[in-house]
Amino acid sequence: MLTVQRNYHVQPSEDHLYYSVPYQHVGKKVKVLYDSRVVEVYLISDRIALHVRKPHCKAYTTRVDHMPPHHQRMHTIKGWNKDDLLGRAIIIGPCVLQAATLMLENSIYIEQNYKACFGMLLLQKKYGTQLLEVACSRAL
Repeated sequence: MLTVQRNYHVQPSEDHLYYSVPYQHVGKKVKVLYDSRVVEVYLISDRIALHVRKPHCKAYTTRVDHMPPHHQRMHTIKGWNKDDLLGRAIIIGPCVLQAATLMLENSIYIEQNYKACFGMLLLQKKYGTQLLEVACSRAL
């Protein structure tokens, strides 16, 4: 039996991967069954989550429908996903791209760093492309 963490995920094994469950079950004890292909999460006898197991991926597997409404909203805001943020960074310069990549990948839960990365990219408007590139180069 595992307890659903406050971030609505469970960690079923020694491979340090986390899988989401519907946020309404935070704090509840669940049974997690898994093999090399799938992860199933049960509350009493009801299956509340099913994921394809990804043993070679990083940290979290999260379904949008498992998120609370305010997290779903952030997920749908244009520009607040890894690909969009890195797409903006590559246009500015290689050091900005490297800094953004490090910022996004050095988090257990990548979405936690979207705001920080977005804020860094907004500095381009205030200080210009060249100065942001130099600042990121120094930071690296």
